Amino acid sequence: MIPAPRNIRLATPLVPPAGIAQGAPPSDAEAFQAAAYFHDVSSRGVAGEATAAEVTAASDYSFSVAKARHDAVHAATIPPAAPQWVHQLVAGIQLSNTNLINANFAPVTAAIANLTTLVNNNNTTLTNNITALTNTVNNNNTTLTNNITALTNSVDNLAASVLKNEIVGVKTYNGTCNDGISRQYMVLPNRHGIDPTEAPNSLPMLSNINIINRLDSQTLNLYLAFYQLHQPQALVERKRSLGAQLGLFNVSYI
Repeated sequence: MIPAPRNIRLATPLVPPAGIAQGAPPSDAEAFQAAAYFHDVSSRGVAGEATAAEVTAASDYSFSVAKARHDAVHAATIPPAAPQWVHQLVAGIQLSNTNLINANFAPVTAAIANLTTLVNNNNTTLTNNITALTNTVNNNNTTLTNNITALTNSVDNLAASVLKNEIVGVKTYNGTCNDGISRQYMVLPNRHGIDPTEAPNSLPMLSNINIINRLDSQTLNLYLAFYQLHQPQALVERKRSLGAQLGLFNVSYI
């Protein structure tokens, strides 16, 4: 039997009226339930819960059951020996009934067509809205990425400027400390902002000129390499090159 509309699930196929496969016509109750089924699916289509194809299928099914019931109710029983004009009259009546049914269902067919158009338009509008939203999100992501890149560049430029000022400031201060005995020299970072006295370099702190003059050849070469300076052959010239890098003036190298 056809399930009641409130129990209908669109994913569940309809069960044809009992006996219809054996040529038995549907009952009045089955014809009513078929019509109720179409009404339920049509309402769901308006609400966006059923597709246009499901609404059309429900309409075709309801129409088929109603027509089968109508033909069964209004079928004429004609004696085999009845005159030809009787057969023609009955055939005309049946044709008229069929045309009448088709005419009555014309508004339903038109409503289904309108509903199909409405569903398709809604789907198109939804697709357009999703596309517009996707474009907006993509544009916002692009803008955000660009802003982050610009901010990163600004931070990098600021950090480079701060480091440059720090190097100039340390050299200027060291130049005022003379031999560094009364006022010790400050540690000068390299151009990457790395402190030579910290790991992994762990070079000795050059607090005054005496420490610089006591540096062995290997340690002196490590300092020159750290600051990426040329390494002269003479030991005293290497000390002089390191002192100039630190900003020292008017000091004696031995």
